Amino acid sequence: MRILRRILGPSNAIILSIDQTSEATEDQILEIRKYYHFVKLTEIVNQLVKRKNPLGWAAVTLQNPRKNLFLSLGPFLVGERIPFTLFLRPDCVGLNRLPPEEELKIFFQAYPEKLKEMSLDTLIEEAWHKPSAIDSYLLDCRKSIGPLPIATLDPGQFFVTWGKIVEIPPTLSEFGLCVFTGSKVTLKESVEFLQRQTGQLVTVGFSRRTEELAPLLMGLGLNSLLTLEAGVVTEDTDPWRMPVWSPGEKESQTP
Repeated sequence: MRILRRILGPSNAIILSIDQTSEATEDQILEIRKYYHFVKLTEIVNQLVKRKNPLGWAAVTLQNPRKNLFLSLGPFLVGERIPFTLFLRPDCVGLNRLPPEEELKIFFQAYPEKLKEMSLDTLIEEAWHKPSAIDSYLLDCRKSIGPLPIATLDPGQFFVTWGKIVEIPPTLSEFGLCVFTGSKVTLKESVEFLQRQTGQLVTVGFSRRTEELAPLLMGLGLNSLLTLEAGVVTEDTDPWRMPVWSPGEKESQTP
C-alpha cells in the first residue's frame, strides 16, 4: 500500500480491468477510494466525449461474469456501494461452456501429443475471424481426440446465469459488450440481445483487440472501447482506445 499512497492522486482518471487473473484485491480497491471517486465507466467516457478532464475519477470493470467474481468481488462492490461495469459475452452467459479460445487452450494442455502438429496461436486467430468454424473444430476434437476435461477445471471460471446478472442493483452496475468476433452481423445481434436481456442501453465495449472495431461499434450505438493497453485516462484520451490500470503494474508503468 505504500507505493499506492505515493503514486496515486487526482491528476488523472484510472480504469481497473478485473478478471480471473487480475491481481486487484478488496484492500487495494479501498485504498484507491482514498484518492479517487468511483463512478461508472460511462461517466468517464461522457467527460471525454465533452473534451473534459475526468480527473480524480476511477472505474471498476469486470471482464465477464465469472462465478468466482460473483462469489467474491461482486458482493464486496455492492456492499461498499462501489459502481462497476460488467462486460458480457452473450454467447457464453448462462451456458456450461467456456469461450472457444479458452477451450482451445484446455484441449492443447490436455492432449499435447495429439495436437502437437497444430498451432494454438493460429487456431485462436481463426476463432476471432471465424467463430463458427472453431465451434465445429472443437466439436470434432471432442469426437476424435477426447472429451473436454471439465472435471479438472475450476467451476468458478464458468459464467453465471442471466438471472444472477439482472439481480445486481442497477444503481451500481451497467453493462457493456465484450467484443470477440469481428463480424458486424454477429456484433449487431449481440448488442440487441444484450440490451433485451438486461433492459439497459449498451454504449461501451471491451476487446483485447482494437483494429477496425471502432467503425463497427459506432454504427451500433456504442461510443467507446476499453482495451488492455496500459495507462491512465486524461482529457486527451481517445474514447475508442481506453487504457486500463492495474494495482499489480510496476511502479514505472503507473501514473
